[in-house]
Amino acid sequence: MKRWFVLHVFLFIGFLILVFAFKGAYDFWTDYYDYDTHLTQKQLLSIDNEDMTVVFYKKSCPYCKAGKQAVIEAGKSSDLPVFYVDVETVEGQELVSRYVIKRPATVLKIRSGLVKSYFYAEKVNGEIVPDKKAIKEAFGK
Repeated sequence: MKRWFVLHVFLFIGFLILVFAFKGAYDFWTDYYDYDTHLTQKQLLSIDNEDMTVVFYKKSCPYCKAGKQAVIEAGKSSDLPVFYVDVETVEGQELVSRYVIKRPATVLKIRSGLVKSYFYAEKVNGEIVPDKKAIKEAFGK
C-alpha cells in the first residue's frame, strides 16, 4: 500500500512539473515570439479616427516571419495603440478590405486621420530581412 501511495505522489509531482513547464514555454513563446493580441481585431473594427499603428500579418508569409521580431519590438516601445491583424481571419479580411492592403507584411501608420502604409520586410541580396527604416518610420509619431 505504501509503494502505491509513493508512486502516485511521484506521478502527481511529475504531472505538475510538466504543466508548469508547458505553461512557462507558452508564456515565453507569446511574450517573445508571437504577435501581441491584447488589442483585438474586433476592437479595431469599431475604432475610427484614432492615432494608432496596425500590423497585418499572415502566419505562412515569409516576409511576415522575417520582420516579425522587429515589428513586435517596435510595438512594445510604442506610446500609441498597436493592433496586430491576422489577414486570414474574418475580421482580418474586413480590415484588409477597409484599408486596401495588398500584402500581409504591411504596417499602417494612422495619425490624425491620415493613413500611410509600409512594408515591414524586404528582399536584400536574395534574403528576406526586416526593413528597419520602414518599421521605425511606421511606429514613429
